[in-house]
Amino acid sequence: MYKGHNAVLLKDGEPIGLVKDVELNIDKSLEPYFSIQARSASKLVEGVAQISGRFSKAWINTDFLDYLVGNPALTSFDLAVELSTMRVTLYDCSMSKGAVPIPQDGFLKEDYDFIALSYFVEENLECPSGEQITNGGFETGDLTGWSGDAEIVTSVDGVISPHSGSYLARSAYNKTRYVEQTLGKNVPQSCLTGASVFKFWFAGGYNSCKLIGTIARAYIEYTDGSKTEVSHETIENEDMIWIEIDLKSYVEVGKTINGIRIEIIDNLTGYGWRACIDDVSLNV
Repeated sequence: MYKGHNAVLLKDGEPIGLVKDVELNIDKSLEPYFSIQARSASKLVEGVAQISGRFSKAWINTDFLDYLVGNPALTSFDLAVELSTMRVTLYDCSMSKGAVPIPQDGFLKEDYDFIALSYFVEENLECPSGEQITNGGFETGDLTGWSGDAEIVTSVDGVISPHSGSYLARSAYNKTRYVEQTLGKNVPQSCLTGASVFKFWFAGGYNSCKLIGTIARAYIEYTDGSKTEVSHETIENEDMIWIEIDLKSYVEVGKTINGIRIEIIDNLTGYGWRACIDDVSLNV
């Protein structure tokens, strides 16, 4: 059995969507091998593998939906799952329910069972290197690459400008806001070095975006669904800071990073506030 996150849905070798959670079962049986005219088996060989699985929280690229005529549905597909430094690709998958209708927004929110005809395992994949965050400075002017409820702006109250570039992400008054990103490649703990760093610029507080009783919480998320809080910074004076985390010191042995999350929390009940984030980076 394999359990993984962030699998890629493929059609004719092209990525058409993503899957958040996947469970795979590959059952191999051993069958007796009889040589010609032999009355007893001379050895055991692998029989046909039975491949089944389940996935949840899938998203189909809406560009792909444009090519489907009538009522779009997911019928057959391939599925590639990365697990630490190993990739399992399943071929000719089909839904146990038959065709699954795809909503207009592309999101499949239920759990779906499937079977596959064959699979291929790639081991000892190379470690990812360099910057792993997409749109860390929010320079697309929106939350491209991210999920969350932060606003992307060019300044805050006419006082705070982006740390670099033209945009930053901010919260709203009296609300906790967050940004979260699933990495394009999983990062196994074994790939981390002393130079592997997760960092971001942070400022927040009452009105003018100065740090007054605000909390920055940062998490790294793993392929097994768990997460580790790597920063819980509380500052009650007026300042703007870099938060920098040595990943190797926090990630447990055997874990694989697949995402990050940053939350900004008001620590002064009843005050109106803004929190600003910019230049988020995870460099392996």
